[in-house]
Amino acid sequence: MLDIQPRPLAWCPGCDELNPAVQSWKRLDRRRIGKYRQQYVYQCPSRGCRHSIVEPFVRPAAVAIDWNNLGQRIGDRAKPLAAATIRRIRAGLEQFAQPTVIATNHGHDGEDRSYPAAGAPMPTRSTKIGDGVACPPFLLDRRAYNDGDARRIKPITEPVGAITANGTPLSPRP
Repeated sequence: MLDIQPRPLAWCPGCDELNPAVQSWKRLDRRRIGKYRQQYVYQCPSRGCRHSIVEPFVRPAAVAIDWNNLGQRIGDRAKPLAAATIRRIRAGLEQFAQPTVIATNHGHDGEDRSYPAAGAPMPTRSTKIGDGVACPPFLLDRRAYNDGDARRIKPITEPVGAITANGTPLSPRP
C-alpha cells in the first residue's frame, strides 16, 4: 500500500536532528481534514524526544507558481463566464467586498487595524491623518477633494496616481 501521508522535513530540538515530521491529529474521533495548528500538528517520529511537536520547513507559494504562464484575465476571455460562476463571484463580493476602515495610528499589533466600516465606531480623531476607507470595487483618491467625485472615484481597472511628499496627487500617465 502506498503511504500518502505528508512527511515534511522539520528540525527537532529534542533530537537535535532533521526528521520527516508526522502529522498528528488532536481529535482522533473526527475526520482527517482540518487546519494546521487548530486540528493537527506535526511531531517528531523519534521516541527519544517523546515525539516533540515540531515546525516543518515550508516553501513560499512563489515556488509552486509557474511565472511563465500567468493565464488570461477574465475580462479578456472570448467566451463569457457561466451564470453559476457569475453568481459565485457576486456572492463573494457581497461577503468580502464591503467598505473597510484601515487605521494606521491605532491598534497594538496590527490585528485590529482593519475592520468593516459598519462594524465599529471610528477611533478618536487626532491631528495626525492615519485612517481611510476602502470601498471595493472602487478606489477613492482621498486627496483630490476640489475636483469633484467624478475624478476621485476610480474603478479598480485604472491605476492610482502617486502622492508626492508634499501631499499633492499626481495623475497616472496614460
